[in-house]
Amino acid sequence: MSQRWPMIALAYFAIAAWLTWPAILSPTDLVPGAERTDLWNSLWSFWWAGQGEGNGVLNLRNEWLDHPNGGLLMVADPVGVPLMRVLQMWLPVSTSYTCLILFRITMSGLIAHAFCEELLRTRNQAVPVWGGAAWVAGTGYMTAPILLSAVHNGASEAVSGGWVVLSVWLVWRAM
Repeated sequence: MSQRWPMIALAYFAIAAWLTWPAILSPTDLVPGAERTDLWNSLWSFWWAGQGEGNGVLNLRNEWLDHPNGGLLMVADPVGVPLMRVLQMWLPVSTSYTCLILFRITMSGLIAHAFCEELLRTRNQAVPVWGGAAWVAGTGYMTAPILLSAVHNGASEAVSGGWVVLSVWLVWRAM
């Protein structure tokens, strides 16, 4: 691993912190997103899913819904649940959620950056040490309105843009 990648990751983390400002200042009191959105549904569903995972069971049945019969609760972001559960062992739900969002935004930029560098190299394009066009790709992708609106609206499942770029990158490599 090149010694410049930790610095690149730190730069993307700084951009992610700026995009979710001021949540990083007080992650136990503030979370990225607007007040009157699905943010609270996301926080509650992560908390609920984490309750059963501690016992090795995925909670689907919830007696608190549709009383007295109960109902099924499907978490909108099942990929985020395991990471949130690990974080919730040491951190409150609000701080865990802030960490999840910061991680996902940072990874979106970092993966797009790395993919762009590799793509340029295979086309015999010069890639400067500082990254050049890869910074445009990374920052452009991590600040895309579709990702940022998902942060604002509390749709944590839609902030997972890094997985999309990683999938495209892997398919491109396989061809």
